[in-house]
Amino acid sequence: MYAQATAIKAPADTMRRLRELIQSDYLPEISRREGFVLAQFLEQTDDPDSALLITFWRDQQSIEAFQNTGSLRASLNSLPTLFPGLKLEREGYVVSLSAEPEAAAHL
Repeated sequence: MYAQATAIKAPADTMRRLRELIQSDYLPEISRREGFVLAQFLEQTDDPDSALLITFWRDQQSIEAFQNTGSLRASLNSLPTLFPGLKLEREGYVVSLSAEPEAAAHL
């Protein structure tokens, strides 16, 4: 399994709107893609303007194919145009261990 983590630093007082946009536009789009497993949006408790979006995919090829679609609805890269000052940092990971009960089926 492959994971992509995107650290998000939102402009002050925009996290609610950003969360709603990700929930209504981005997550429905990626959930229909081949190889998609799971997405989680984590908001920091000690910094209301910071969050982490983690998406899990069957393999690295699945996320690369998804990113190559060019669809704006499917891209977090379009968010800074809607939220000036928004900062995104993306990293990819191979999931080598997991504590989920059924995780072995995904590896």
